[in-house]
Amino acid sequence: MVWGTVNRDEQIKSQINGLIKQLEQNTIESMFLLQSFLPISPESAISIGDALLKNKSLEELYLSGHDLGLDGSKSIGNALAQHTAATGVGSLNSLDLCQNDIDDAALPILAKILIKSTGVRVLNLAYNTFTPSGFAAFIDTLISYQVRLEKLQFTGNNIGDDGAVQLARMIAQNHGLNNIEVNDCQIGEVGARALGSALVVWNGDHFAASDNPRFSKAFSEGFMLADFIGEHEHANPDGAALATANNGSQLRSLVLRGCHIGDEGISLIVEAIMSGRLPSLNLLDVAVNSLTIRSLEMLAGILTVANGAKLKILDVSCNELGSEAVEIIANCLQSGKLTTLTCLSINNINIGLTQLKQLCKYLIQFPNSSLHVIETMGNNGDDKDKEKEQQNNKNNNNNNNNNTPDQHEDEEEEEGQAIVDDEFLDLLDQLYEDTEIDLKWK
Repeated sequence: MVWGTVNRDEQIKSQINGLIKQLEQNTIESMFLLQSFLPISPESAISIGDALLKNKSLEELYLSGHDLGLDGSKSIGNALAQHTAATGVGSLNSLDLCQNDIDDAALPILAKILIKSTGVRVLNLAYNTFTPSGFAAFIDTLISYQVRLEKLQFTGNNIGDDGAVQLARMIAQNHGLNNIEVNDCQIGEVGARALGSALVVWNGDHFAASDNPRFSKAFSEGFMLADFIGEHEHANPDGAALATANNGSQLRSLVLRGCHIGDEGISLIVEAIMSGRLPSLNLLDVAVNSLTIRSLEMLAGILTVANGAKLKILDVSCNELGSEAVEIIANCLQSGKLTTLTCLSINNINIGLTQLKQLCKYLIQFPNSSLHVIETMGNNGDDKDKEKEQQNNKNNNNNNNNNTPDQHEDEEEEEGQAIVDDEFLDLLDQLYEDTEIDLKWK
């Protein structure tokens, strides 16, 4: 055990020395340092920082899961902050610092890096340890210095309402920001409204905020409150409001899994789409949101009307929609007006084999829609015919004088189940032969 530890330590030291040599000789453009493969100690971080001061070639840096220590963080941070200015040649464009225990004290150092390294476009700070107030101050600094980023990843941090409101200010000012993920960030209703308000004037493409259960309907309410941020001057010292009129949102992808938005939230999203506040939206993920069949009815309504939604991908999985969902889909197919939706995910919505067979029949009968992929995995419930059959078999067994199952009856039941399965598989074969639709059921 001792010799193995010594050898491993020497191996790590040798690899780090090799990286340092590459940095000093300007022979490396991308550096990926994952803790599971090459752990960086505070002492090593200082040495890497010294080497970065001499480097002109690095463009990408990924530091994930390390214990850099305060001195190590400062060393790397200060080196990166001087990287572009010192060389005038190389320019860092992607900075991945996820899972590095970055706290409030480290954020100002990072802000300096981003202010001076004007080439950075991608920033990943997922799963760190800063607080809402520290994050809010960090974003405020980036806004003040007009730092232009394109992709931000803050998943797994407690940014809270204060941080979310500041982030909404950054979104509203655009500056090339195109992709944002704030999943599981403990954002409440105030922050949710601010973010929703900002998105209707945003030129960005993708916004994901899954696993923020306190969003409720507040996020969707923000779509109808374009001047929301301006009303909260405590988070906006300049009092600058968002545009009160829609400037043409370019949002294409909206992911809100597990945000507890409910039917009211869907109603407001539908209203925002139909009123032109989200004219470019083509992916909507509202899985795991306590939705009822009413939500699917509203979404189906805007998918089958003239000048309605441009949605191409819709995910309503893991909501208790039941067998009525298949009838709503059938009505959409029969209308002949389903012309944009290409992928529908209805995984785990509490339907059974009987409903899946009905769905296959509808898809075969009405093949001239835009649908190409339907996901139906995890649907083993609400098959009432099967439940009734099982109950009848149970009653028959209870009425048996010997209280023992009849082997012949068991064989008939198994044969009957096989016939049902074969019927479904035959329908699938016909669906695949007659249409271009891919039904994913397992």
